[in-house]
Amino acid sequence: MITFTKTANTDGARFEAALVYAREIAAHGKTLTGIDTRIEMPIGGPSYRLRWVSQYQSLAALERAITKLLSDRKYMDMAAKAPNYFVPGSATDEVWTSV
Repeated sequence: MITFTKTANTDGARFEAALVYAREIAAHGKTLTGIDTRIEMPIGGPSYRLRWVSQYQSLAALERAITKLLSDRKYMDMAAKAPNYFVPGSATDEVWTSV
């Protein structure tokens, strides 16, 4: 099992709007790929972070999903709005495998 996460920082003034945005882009991603994406926030540690978490059967399945997302105009238009909600340059992606 492959787990993909994207974490990004926001701030107190933009947190609520960022959460709405995160849910909307995750829902559109599910429409395109069929993959559920959870939205998470930390309970402790630095505040005002959000994380998208999705799981795939294989790296090939992750690659297929990414290809679908990147070739969809609506998704790309939505992704271009991320700087309105998140601190530019704060996003980090991680890919993990189950052991």
